[in-house]
Amino acid sequence: MTRVLIFIEEDVSAILLAVAVVVLCSDVVGRYVFHHPIPGAPSIAMVCFVWLTYLGAAAAARRGRNITIDVMVGRFSPRWQAACEIVVQLIVGGVVGFCLYWIWVAVLTNRFVDLPGLGVSRRVLTMALLVGFCLMALYCLRDFFLAVRGAITGIYAPIHEAVEDDDVVTPRDEHPQLPAEPVTTTIFMKRPRKGDRGSQRKNGHRS
Repeated sequence: MTRVLIFIEEDVSAILLAVAVVVLCSDVVGRYVFHHPIPGAPSIAMVCFVWLTYLGAAAAARRGRNITIDVMVGRFSPRWQAACEIVVQLIVGGVVGFCLYWIWVAVLTNRFVDLPGLGVSRRVLTMALLVGFCLMALYCLRDFFLAVRGAITGIYAPIHEAVEDDDVVTPRDEHPQLPAEPVTTTIFMKRPRKGDRGSQRKNGHRS
């Protein structure tokens, strides 16, 4: 199942991007070199870009690559991180559900005109929104149930595939002797037990 979703969201998006680039380049050459543009080339490119946009948005949701600010949440204990994620997914789910409702209404009730040069209904563009938001709703449910389980068990690791940054050099890479950044203690963080405090004192750390 996961492989099928990856194929739909990433492989199909790559194919659509390649088709759009080839069609637009061929249309430019045909228009200005041979004076015979490709009929419906702008419409083909528009359909490709709309579909790859919403399939790409679903892929970002599946990989957990949406932009987030976790300066404070990242310092919480796993249980409180899961609780915050539950609130986030409830908000995201409400927005996605609202959009899905009106997209479905538009698909059923609107009368769409044909795309110029193709003879295809503009409904194909609205279907891209419907498919993309359905996939995002699926991943929203996945993240919600993971967060609920994490809030109950206290073991939580959000799905977040980091962007590859092998070529990024940080100050600590150039100067390993730099001290680690201090961690701000909050009321949501796990407090060390009595035994842990004793071990910290033995290691030379002050609590």
